[in-house]
Parts: sequence; structure tokens; C-alpha cells
Amino acid sequence: MIPQDPAMLLSYANTWMRDHEGGFDEFVKSHALTKEQGAAITEKLEAIGYRLDESGRRFC
Repeated sequence: MIPQDPAMLLSYANTWMRDHEGGFDEFVKSHALTKEQGAAITEKLEAIGYRLDESGRRFC
């Protein structure tokens, strides 16, 4: 289950991407999320000041 709290979501997503050698697209696929759900995660994290870096492997 993906955390709903933005700070916990940030930690969860970044840890997953670091530990699984995959970027955000792989995170979305592995969690059986739609592109719209992936975009919602990105928007939620942008709302607290974090953006997906150019490599697509972490939010910073």
C-alpha cells in the first residue's frame, strides 16, 4: 500500500527507486498504478516542494 501522507510518500518512493534500480516509471508499473495515478503522486510531491529529477530516479 502506498502512503497517502506526502512526507511518507516521498520517503517510500525514493527508497523504492533507490533499492530497485528503477525510475519512477518502474515504480508506477510495479505498483499497478495508472499513468493518472502516477501523475497524482508527482503532483502531491510537487505540492510540498519536491520534483522528479532529470534522471527520473528520485524526488528532490
